[in-house]
This record gives sequence, C-alpha cells and structure tokens, in this order.
Amino acid sequence: MPRSLGGRGPRIELWTGFRPLSADGLPLIGRGACEGLYFLTGHGPSGITPLPGSIALLMALIDGEPPPVDPEAFDPLRFAPPSLVASR
Repeated sequence: MPRSLGGRGPRIELWTGFRPLSADGLPLIGRGACEGLYFLTGHGPSGITPLPGSIALLMALIDGEPPPVDPEAFDPLRFAPPSLVASR
C-alpha cells in the first residue's frame, strides 16, 4: 500500500502475488468432495510454469479420459478426513 513519508523520502509501493502451496509441496489437481467442484491450485514457487501439464491432467479427469500421469499424488482430498473422501 503506498505511504507518504511527508516529503522525507520517495513514495514506495508494495505488491505481492500469493502463490498457494500445499502441505506436501504438490499441487492439488482434481475433483473435490462436491459434484462439479475441481481444483487446480497449490503450485507454490513454480508459479504458472507447470500449468500446461496440470491443465492437461485436469482436462482428462473432467472429460473422463485416461490421464497423462497418475493423478493420485495430486488428489485434492489427500488431506481431507476419510469420511469426506468416502462421500465422493
């Protein structure tokens, strides 16, 4: 947020871009517990670099096609309580 220093220095503007990161460092890609809810987040410091592969995986999961990689490691519900996972 810009702050004035009352003429004692230059005006400084700060900005930050949040980069969500999962607890295990792998992105969350796939279906959530609710029908029609999908996740594509948590790429952390990699930013948008891995997105082409992540999008290809998500599109395959949504379309019911064979995924290009094993999606288990990226399952958004891997941190969820078992009761929530069972409801999917």
